[in-house]
Formats: sequence, structure tokens, C-alpha cells
Amino acid sequence: MDLFKNGAKLSHMMAEIQAQLDLARPKGLDVRYLDGHMGFAWLYEVQGQTRVGELMARWAEKEGLIYGVKLDGGIGLRRDYNYDKIQELADRIRELKPGTYMMVGHPTYNDAEMRTTQLSGRDVGAEAENRDMERRMFMDPVIVQAFKDGGVEAIRFDQTR
Repeated sequence: MDLFKNGAKLSHMMAEIQAQLDLARPKGLDVRYLDGHMGFAWLYEVQGQTRVGELMARWAEKEGLIYGVKLDGGIGLRRDYNYDKIQELADRIRELKPGTYMMVGHPTYNDAEMRTTQLSGRDVGAEAENRDMERRMFMDPVIVQAFKDGGVEAIRFDQTR
């Protein structure tokens, strides 16, 4: 993997995480948790030794941030785009056993700014439509009813402590 050929440095990764927090807090952002978004917490310099996720856990504790919440599972949806996500999510919610689950979304409006974004392998603006669908899905009456039917309470990540 090119990342390792080029010398992945945990100290560089942690310096970047610190720099982002140091920039966000003075601007008034209420940063409460840290995650390994897009799955980078497994990275290491030497195989079998410390992973960046381990450093992040210690750093988060020092900074008063939540990291590594114990969950009973995640709620994921298929990555293709041509199906009824609302019904699939409602079905998944109704099947949940008691516990704490996470569903990560990136809801936004399909506006001019968002239509300038592009994900690898997708047309410019296609992700704006997908993320607008997420926004509408989370508010859809079918989903609201599924939460009620299943006795599900939506909480923020920082309420998992």
C-alpha cells in the first residue's frame, strides 16, 4: 500500500488531529467526540505495534472527548442508489433488539454548493442528491413511525456516555 511505502507516521496523524481541534474550538465549535471516520483508526507505522486508534483513545480522554463508545451494532444501508432506502431503514429499525446502535449519515440539502462536490467514480453533483435523500429519509413519517413502533429513541453521539 502506498501509504506504508511513503512512511505513514502516527505522530503526523496525531498532529493533524490536534491541529484540527486547535482550529475548531476557538471558532466556537462544540467538539464533543472523535471517531476514526472512513476507517483510518487501524493505521500503524510497524505492523503488530501501536495503531493510531489507540493513540486517539488516549488523546481523546486527555482532551475530554468521547471516543470508542461500546455499541451493540450499527445500522447500515446498501451503498447502491436505486432502491427504497426509507423502507429498508424502517424495516431495519423494527428488527432491532434492545441496545445502543449507531447510524452515520451525512444529510444535507441538494443546493448549488453541494452540487459542486464529487465522490470518486460518481458524476459531479450526484452525491448532493444522495445526501439530500438522507436528510429527507431521517425526517420521513415512515421512519418516525418505525421509531415509535420499535420504542427507539434517537440520541446524539455524546449522549452515549
